[in-house]
Amino acid sequence: MYDELIAFIGLIIYELDEKIYKESQLCDDYLFEDKRTEIAKIQNKLKKIQLCLEKNQLQDFSFFETWINEYKEHTKTLPYGHCFIAKSICNRFNSPFIDTLKIFLENLGHYINNNIYFREEPYL
Repeated sequence: MYDELIAFIGLIIYELDEKIYKESQLCDDYLFEDKRTEIAKIQNKLKKIQLCLEKNQLQDFSFFETWINEYKEHTKTLPYGHCFIAKSICNRFNSPFIDTLKIFLENLGHYINNNIYFREEPYL
């Protein structure tokens, strides 16, 4: 039922793996450790969501409120990446869990755009 949504959440996880790989090629490991830890936390949350969707255990979403608040206070950016596609897939379903998931994915998308992919120095 949620196969497409599970797949796009998997693409977010893959996208973050690619970011880790690319950054590890460019800099020393100790410089990237904080970002790698943050990415691992995000990936663990996304894997938990995938498991809940796969097992259709949508009742247990009490952890979402804290997750939404973690990524809430960030600058809004243009919709970019798999988070926003997964969010749009959520529009197909009518469930309080899915509505909460939409908010989480939107906040996470803005967080990733600002904090994971943000480049401090513009390339001219």
